[in-house]
Amino acid sequence: MDKHYIVWYKALGGGLITSWLFQLCVNHKSLNEALNVFPVDLKDNNSNWFKYEKVPPNVGVISNGLYPNTYYNTSNYELYATQALDDLFNSNGDSIYTLLRARIKYYLTNFVWGKCWSDTTNIDDCNLDNIDYIKNKTKILFDTTKAIFVVAPEQYIEVANNSKEKKYGVSASDLFDIGDVIKNYDANVFYLQSLWNNTYVDNLELILNRKLTDNETKACEVLVNRWIDISSPSIKEYMYGN
Repeated sequence: MDKHYIVWYKALGGGLITSWLFQLCVNHKSLNEALNVFPVDLKDNNSNWFKYEKVPPNVGVISNGLYPNTYYNTSNYELYATQALDDLFNSNGDSIYTLLRARIKYYLTNFVWGKCWSDTTNIDDCNLDNIDYIKNKTKILFDTTKAIFVVAPEQYIEVANNSKEKKYGVSASDLFDIGDVIKNYDANVFYLQSLWNNTYVDNLELILNRKLTDNETKACEVLVNRWIDISSPSIKEYMYGN
């Protein structure tokens, strides 16, 4: 399916819930599909989140697309991110080698895996040698009007990591704040804390440059309430204890 937007985010930074909110703004009838990604079962066993992960049909996602080797070499994160953003905002993407890593990751995530990770990938089955095909599938990366960057508090990322069975070994003190870099660009930013501050509708409308319909607003409300409900106790404590 065609992708109307692309959500860039740091792992553990709320990119999946953000992408499904924008999906509901494309088609509010996707609500049941969205709720299946965040089932009630996760309330009692949040460590199984990866079993339900699924990218939206009309919104592209890319996790850790601005820098390589995430959470293992933190010293150059900001440099990598700045260089990638310069390419995004100042390039037309005519060369397949511009943001090649991000292209491949975006393609695999949205058109091969259907989720943001994979235990195994046989690249012989992924059509990666068809340059024109890959360029066409990834050209949305360079349409910055469709790009949405999720900014999550670094302490939230640390708490989220500690609440999961599959961990990245990350602490807030290791990470730079992507918000400090993205503010230098004319970018669409979705602030994850708007979900628990109840300002997410304003954030969505600002990015979409329109008012949400009643159906869209209701669908987003149901999804946000589900996401908060199934969040771990430690995440809820972070959300409402600060």
